[in-house]
Amino acid sequence: MSRTFTTLAVLAVLAPVAPADVPKGLSAALESYEKGATAAREEFARDVDRVIDTVRKSKADAALVDKRLKELKEQKTKYEEKGELPTHDLLLPATVEYLDRLHKARAEWHRVFKKETDEAKKAKDDARLADLVKLRASLDKQFGSRDQLTAKSQWDGLRYGEEDAVGVHLNVTKVDENTFQGRYVQHPGSASKVVMDVEGVFDGNAIEFATTKVIEGGKRSFKFTGYFIEDRLILRLNGTVGAKATPVSSLVDMRKK
Repeated sequence: MSRTFTTLAVLAVLAPVAPADVPKGLSAALESYEKGATAAREEFARDVDRVIDTVRKSKADAALVDKRLKELKEQKTKYEEKGELPTHDLLLPATVEYLDRLHKARAEWHRVFKKETDEAKKAKDDARLADLVKLRASLDKQFGSRDQLTAKSQWDGLRYGEEDAVGVHLNVTKVDENTFQGRYVQHPGSASKVVMDVEGVFDGNAIEFATTKVIEGGKRSFKFTGYFIEDRLILRLNGTVGAKATPVSSLVDMRKK
């Protein structure tokens, strides 16, 4: 798979650092990640098959069922052969859950990385810190880098909820290390347009941001959590709408313009 790696391949990124100099616990953390990632891939494959089976059993028109089956099977093949994650809206929930499992599997790696970098800074070992930062950058690319989200970048897509999908847009106005600010627009160009300022943070390929100020569209508060996949953002939206703070939840899929 294009988004996986073996422990030896990852440790090779540390070259020319000698094996004896590899941070204590790092090998174990990477092995733990690979086990978790393998389990996540296996579960994701089962989730995709379950979606395909659900469509197969659908009572919809036979032509529509046939069309969807071909679409889903084509994306399943691309994932299996090239590691390309599905883009079909019927597979978005499974894709987000898969990325959740990968993020969870990375928890020990994050803990070890922070411990080692803190120790390198305390010891004033700048060369060691540089090696660790290089390794982190390499791993972030394997997980799905967020390099695409830069100041002035624009993202368009759809929000999938209980009703029909609606258009959404994110304009990133400022990026500072692992934080960013932007403006989120829903129903662009319509009378029911929603505009809000948002702020958020990055963690590897994970992203989280929330409403800071509603500019247009009435009282509401949204929180977005999700992941980067190259030039694509897949997000969960949870929040409230209106004076009674009615709960809302949905999925958002955006791509860089």
